[in-house]
Amino acid sequence: MLIEIIAEALNTDPENLREGTELKSIRNWDSMTHMIMITKIEERLNIEFTGDEIATMTTIKDIKDILFKNGKVE
Repeated sequence: MLIEIIAEALNTDPENLREGTELKSIRNWDSMTHMIMITKIEERLNIEFTGDEIATMTTIKDIKDILFKNGKVE
């Protein structure tokens, strides 16, 4: 589900996304789409990230780790 949310927010094919994918390497990524992605994840998974958590989200694995830490395991 996380990959699909990220793909939708960044308007990219989910097949191109892996755990190690750096978000800034995705063609459509910029700071605005990053915040759109964060908002979509928060809404769909019923979570609110802290500023520190958002600042450490550089890869998809980083996001998964934060979700796991907060009990939102996929």
